[in-house]
Amino acid sequence: MLHIGGFLLAHATWIITDLGPSENYVPQALCLENGELVLNVFEADTQEEAVSKGKAFMGTEAVNFDACAFARDALVRKDGSAIDVLLIDLSDDTGAHVLTMVQPYNKDDQMHLLGDEVFLSSNGTVIDEATSAGMRPLIHDGAQSHSGALESWQRLNNSRQPSPSLF
Repeated sequence: MLHIGGFLLAHATWIITDLGPSENYVPQALCLENGELVLNVFEADTQEEAVSKGKAFMGTEAVNFDACAFARDALVRKDGSAIDVLLIDLSDDTGAHVLTMVQPYNKDDQMHLLGDEVFLSSNGTVIDEATSAGMRPLIHDGAQSHSGALESWQRLNNSRQPSPSLF
């Protein structure tokens, strides 16, 4: 599950680096079925509709896979400012939402990841740093396994900038 989340993190950040200033990342779900990855893309007239389609898919279809990850772009508002984040929900072979990965980023002329991934439990509470630190190598291993996004991922991962406190 964490490996798939990392793979989708690399995939999504690779796409976001190529988007223009007025373009949005299209939500995607990456699911594992009998050792094969299946990508689902949720296009719609609005970002809100696309996210709703993805959440509906995760709520009804994730149970049919060994694991799923659902990525979408969002804003976290903190102290009067908005921070871009990539949210990735992870579900297990029961289809249950297990945790959410939050990766803050900044995209001016070039994209930069801000700080380490933060993990939220299925009820939205922040997972402690010791547990999170243990999950990151599995996430990063999954990201490294995306051959198409590897160069972009390595650049982003190796040039992380400090992150504002989100939670």
